[in-house]
Amino acid sequence: MTFGGLGQNLFNPAIAARVFLLISFPVAMTSFSTVPSGLVSADAYSGATLLASVKEGLAQGLTLPEIYQNSGFTYLQT
Repeated sequence: MTFGGLGQNLFNPAIAARVFLLISFPVAMTSFSTVPSGLVSADAYSGATLLASVKEGLAQGLTLPEIYQNSGFTYLQT
């Protein structure tokens, strides 16, 4: 894949562009941006899916209502 994969390019265009940006802007490409001070909450959440939580809970011997209460998926609570 280094040499372009199926397209028979000399180099993979995406990797070549990333290397170019890394050489051109090393600080911006290697540092983590800070969170703005006015941010109240996150727009998205990344974590385990409901199915993974149910699987883990059932393996621990919990019932479905117990899993739902402890999973953190607030949209399930009606």
